[in-house]
Amino acid sequence: MRSLKTWQIAGLLGALAALVVVVKYGVGTFPSWVYLYDIGRNWRDPSLAPLMSPPADYLQPNFALAWIAGVLDLLSASSYFIFHLFFALVAVMLPFWMTSVRNQPARGRLVFILIAGGPVAAMLVMWANGYDALTVIGMTIGALARRPWIAALGWLLASFNHPLIGALGFVAWAVIVFVRPNEVQRWWRIALGAAAVGLGWLANERIMQAWGGHTSRNEWRELQGLGDFWDLLWPAMPLVLFGSVGVAWLILMHPQARRQLWIRVMIVQAIVAPIVISGLTLDSTRVSALVLFAPLLLTVTAISADLGEEISGDMWRWWAIAAVIIPVPLIFSGKLYHLSWTGFAELDSTLQPPEGYELLR
Repeated sequence: MRSLKTWQIAGLLGALAALVVVVKYGVGTFPSWVYLYDIGRNWRDPSLAPLMSPPADYLQPNFALAWIAGVLDLLSASSYFIFHLFFALVAVMLPFWMTSVRNQPARGRLVFILIAGGPVAAMLVMWANGYDALTVIGMTIGALARRPWIAALGWLLASFNHPLIGALGFVAWAVIVFVRPNEVQRWWRIALGAAAVGLGWLANERIMQAWGGHTSRNEWRELQGLGDFWDLLWPAMPLVLFGSVGVAWLILMHPQARRQLWIRVMIVQAIVAPIVISGLTLDSTRVSALVLFAPLLLTVTAISADLGEEISGDMWRWWAIAAVIIPVPLIFSGKLYHLSWTGFAELDSTLQPPEGYELLR
């Protein structure tokens, strides 16, 4: 039998990862999707969107996908949802198509464990019409692009779409770039990436000022209160730590992997970031998973280069099944989430506007 080419293996792994997460979690809607949809309906001036009054306008800085949907007039319930689901699936499969992964099947197999067994892909399909897909796409390019200027464009996109997550994710990624001994062009990559993050954040802030400003996430959190959140958080801390990394913990804790200083630094980040972030935000595992996504991508792809393909093959044989069958729970807004196939059946009800809002057609 003719052996598969590397790009064919990459395509199959990406498609399999997308299939796995859809089967494990179903497909659901982002709880606050209609507020973002309101931006699309009023894309010429989102400051006039009727649902975007404070405190709901804390979502306004994450306008990009909703704005594009409005420009393209994809504003029926089905077209808006399918548009966002497309980008969510692209974000799931993109890491496998990056050159540094596509040409190295051993790396692709470790990326499969990270994606199929991790929280980020779960979030993308469970809350398909949210705004995280562009952030994940930007971080994937920023973490894996071989050319520093292309990586910088990825960080620009991530920061522009979600300034705080883009900045925190960049810092976590830059730490691994700095401490990994075999990383090439480290200073150039970090410098260009930092400039791109700053430019993306500045561009987002300028647009928000032009639209009249917005409620900060801290203000929104204060309005929501943290009582119920704290009651859930500390008893669920093991779930927070697992839900921020997923099955990739098995890769990080491999005896030969954790001997490397840069992997030990990644382990420290994977412990510290969820604890700190959980103390500051209601949607704890969502934020910590996004912040850790880029450094984890770099770590799992670098393992095969630094430790050899034989170890990568062993990891694939031992843990690919775990990535396929183990679900990753998410803590969001003080609640524990794990969706299932029921998400498909609930789309008719969740894709309805609030009472009195008749703009959907």
